[in-house]
Amino acid sequence: MNKINGITESVQIVGKKNSLKVDDPALFQKTLEDAMGVKNCKQSESISSGNILGEIHSIAPSIIENPSIVMAKKTKKLLDQLDQYIQHLGDPNKTLKEIEPSVRAMKSFADSLMENISVKDGIQDNKLKDIVERSAMMANIEYIKFNRGDYL
Repeated sequence: MNKINGITESVQIVGKKNSLKVDDPALFQKTLEDAMGVKNCKQSESISSGNILGEIHSIAPSIIENPSIVMAKKTKKLLDQLDQYIQHLGDPNKTLKEIEPSVRAMKSFADSLMENISVKDGIQDNKLKDIVERSAMMANIEYIKFNRGDYL
């Protein structure tokens, strides 16, 4: 190859740095320990990177739900409250004073449900809107009947 290029081995290539070849295989480990500030670190010692750098927690991605599905779940909850209210009214051991907190909670939930449906434009299902409105109206009617004394 020397004859083809006319370059002898004694000529240095410009820009090439002279690198030292080190025969000590533990030199990297020693340099790393010095850089980390750890003295006499052995392979048998367990130093976790979590202790040195701090633990890294993964963050779960937020789940984006369809507004109709969310509204359907909330409507189901309101219907469950109405069912529970009907069961309480049919129970002779329950007093009206014991039932009153659940009636108030049912009405406030129905009111918040109606506010949400009027604010959210993402709900395209007219049948779902109709069910939400009817359920909320039924909860409000029962609240009025309860407070008016229809069940005395």
